[in-house]
Amino acid sequence: MMQNLNEWIAFGVFSSLSALLINQLYAKIYEKYQETRTGLKYIAISFFVVMVATYLVFRFQGQTDYQTSLALFVSSCLLGAGWWVQATISSAAARKAHTINTIMNQRNSELFIQTNDRLTLVFPRKRTIPPVFTEYLQDINNKKFKDAKFPEEFLQGARDLSYVLNYYEFIAVGVLGGDFDERLMKECFVGIVIAVEKRAYLVIQSAQKQNEKTFESLVALVDRWTEGKSLTTSSKKGQNFDAFEAYPAQEEIDKMMCAGGAPGAPPGIVDLQLVETV
Repeated sequence: MMQNLNEWIAFGVFSSLSALLINQLYAKIYEKYQETRTGLKYIAISFFVVMVATYLVFRFQGQTDYQTSLALFVSSCLLGAGWWVQATISSAAARKAHTINTIMNQRNSELFIQTNDRLTLVFPRKRTIPPVFTEYLQDINNKKFKDAKFPEEFLQGARDLSYVLNYYEFIAVGVLGGDFDERLMKECFVGIVIAVEKRAYLVIQSAQKQNEKTFESLVALVDRWTEGKSLTTSSKKGQNFDAFEAYPAQEEIDKMMCAGGAPGAPPGIVDLQLVETV
């Protein structure tokens, strides 16, 4: 009876020391190499099981000698874990380098800077952009635009907005897919991405009526990076949200929609002077 108690005490002491050692190593690696967090806990649990199994085999092996087999098994586990940690760290380093290159390319891109500047000049910051200009460019022959005449600056602004939205959609796809370092991307773009979606949520909604997949990654990223939800998501769910004032105002847009009609003819009324007699 006393011998069994001593064996259990020895087993408990060994297990506790093993758990303490593995936990310390786990904490050090977890803190220093954040990229390993996903699979590190499984490796830690596996090592604890291996150490306990090794103790039990050595303690109760009887006449059979398992030392060589156990040594090979433990060595293989150590090599496998070391390879996984190194591969994970190398992959994270490559992903971070790719992220930095993407950010610097955007910062140094004259095309992006000029496009963004034109967009801001036409559609000021903290203003909601109406979707009518983008809808016109996508379907000029639509009957509702038969009397429309939009200033070229607004049409160019709509093209520039499409360029900017597609760029940040690309960024969102990369972040959500794990191709970019999310922490670094968030530090650089979180405010910009949220502001762009807030300004263009009506344009995004209009595009998603044609294809629900359009800009879905951008919306998903904003949902992920904000405490609440994106304006696009909130609008779909019928929730209250705080949007910017629209620019240009609806009254101005109504005038543009009728600017190409007959002079002096109210919207929807046929000018009889233009009807030829037979």
